Amino acid sequence: MAHARARRGHPMSARPSLPEETDKNQARASDPGASAWVSASAGTGKTEVLVKRVLRLLLACFRP
Repeated sequence: MAHARARRGHPMSARPSLPEETDKNQARASDPGASAWVSASAGTGKTEVLVKRVLRLLLACFRP
């Protein structure tokens, strides 16, 4: 039986916003002035954080 809505009456397509602490952690992880170690479960945004970090470094003209 398919359900049209997720728990608590929210449409299944609605994506909950990330907690503020997660946003802060992602900003810290993509800071080009520091080293980063990214470890998390699948689908949590690791690749996005690392891609943003590389793009920031390249745009700031850091040599690879």
